[in-house]
Amino acid sequence: KFYRERDGKMCFCPPEADTPLRRTWFWHKNDQAKSLQVLTDRYFESVGRGGVLDLGLAPNTDGLLDEGDVVRLREFGAYVKAYKSTNFAKDAKRKVAADGMSITFELPEPRTFGAVDMRENLSKGGMRIGAWHVEADGQEIARGPQVGNRRIARFAPVTAKTVKFVVEKCDGKPALSAFALRT
Repeated sequence: KFYRERDGKMCFCPPEADTPLRRTWFWHKNDQAKSLQVLTDRYFESVGRGGVLDLGLAPNTDGLLDEGDVVRLREFGAYVKAYKSTNFAKDAKRKVAADGMSITFELPEPRTFGAVDMRENLSKGGMRIGAWHVEADGQEIARGPQVGNRRIARFAPVTAKTVKFVVEKCDGKPALSAFALRT
């Protein structure tokens, strides 16, 4: 459940994805940190579905983090920082349909991207969007269920000048608070 009652009010509680950095939760001399590819997949499987990635770190027998683990954490941090630094929709002209069920983003020039990253404003009555899809120059490139706290959809990179976010099912009027096109 994404909501819990606290002091008589419902509050948002995102799911948590507990993941050890290594194969197991404890440090072993001959074990190594997960690959950058595995960590990025876990990121999109957790954060990209509205959750929290809780990466478990295990100190070695000296009480320190293994140097290989530190290197991998730096690589992973650099990857996430680079991913978040790109948003091709930021400078786009936006046109919201009269019923609020679609938003068209006209980019200043064609851009190549491989992910859409979205959020709903949960303070406006919780998750409202129940189904959506995204089109790039008229071709569907992604679709999914709820948006909620955060939804990242990845796909083979496409180049487009016009991107349209379409809400297919919604409980009330959509309340999208963020939409990004990322590499």
